[in-house]
Amino acid sequence: MATEAEAFSWSCTMPEKKASSFDRRRPQATLEADGMGKRKIPVEVARALKKAEADRSSGYMSADELLEAEGQIEEQCAWQKTAETLNRRDCTVSELTKRLAERGYGRPAIDSALAIAQKKHLVDDRRYAKRFCEQKIRAGWGRRKIELELARRGVALGEDIGWSEAAGDEDEAEHALALARRKHVSSGNEYQKLVRYLAGRGYSFELATRAAKQALAERRGSEDI
Repeated sequence: MATEAEAFSWSCTMPEKKASSFDRRRPQATLEADGMGKRKIPVEVARALKKAEADRSSGYMSADELLEAEGQIEEQCAWQKTAETLNRRDCTVSELTKRLAERGYGRPAIDSALAIAQKKHLVDDRRYAKRFCEQKIRAGWGRRKIELELARRGVALGEDIGWSEAAGDEDEAEHALALARRKHVSSGNEYQKLVRYLAGRGYSFELATRAAKQALAERRGSEDI
């Protein structure tokens, strides 16, 4: 006579190798269990579930054991994927959340992985914002462009982190003027071209016009000497 575990059956079907998705979600495995229907789970979780059952001396899992194993394995795999991502590059909390969700991880597993990463100081939005500001300021970006790009990564300057905290003692006006001094523009409408250039780099219209005027005045002054 079949035991309760033997009577309960489940299976994981892996996605086809050429499976694709238009919503950027990674191809996922399908978990089907008696009385639970079908649902999608991350591929790596499906592989680990199969291995967990194969390693059991009985070779069977009950419904409760399957759910418990799935939850534990999903958390372990979510943390592993988080660590792998952070080993490649620094990320914000929002970026990591999106990456894990696209792989099919549920909110509990995502929150668990992020909690571990934050406890280990591997992910820190304040640190990320400060480094990002420093790098982009050196590259000649203005505040507006930096704020826009950070917002795309889930960090809102002015709400989460103050600009002065992230940018430090950097003088945005001095950076705008330095860019304007270095920028070569062809003759004819030099002022408008400089303003457009600086605005395109993320500087406010006020800073762009001020820097363009000063840079052009300095050039004309040196030409008169």
